[in-house]
Amino acid sequence: CWHTLSNTAVEVGGDARWKESRFQNVCLGQRSLSTHLGLLWICTIFHSSGYDTQTIVKNNGKTEYGLFQINNKMWCRDNQILPSRNICGISCNKFLDDDLTDDVMCAKKILDSEGIDYWLAHKPLCSEKLEQWLCEEL
Repeated sequence: CWHTLSNTAVEVGGDARWKESRFQNVCLGQRSLSTHLGLLWICTIFHSSGYDTQTIVKNNGKTEYGLFQINNKMWCRDNQILPSRNICGISCNKFLDDDLTDDVMCAKKILDSEGIDYWLAHKPLCSEKLEQWLCEEL
């Protein structure tokens, strides 16, 4: 899933809420959904944002944006925290649109820097029974 998303500019035609099946279908194209990391991402994103690209969450003095819940303290800039470190060099509002290209690029930077532990949902909710996130064959 991660590989597929990182190499695809995904448009969902104005529907800001990704359905689980849509998200998984993007991943199925490369058959990478069945990998442990792919299933971990499906679960983590579901529990972080509910596959909703327009999710905004206020959390401990920072704001988290979009599908991957990327925060304005370290990774993107907005008008709330000045100065943000803005490591991804992008406006946080870009994480609220349906084009996931920039979201995935920033999420990869976070993964490389912080590891999967950046996304708090993964440990309590996505560390076991990942097979439940597999797509059924249509």
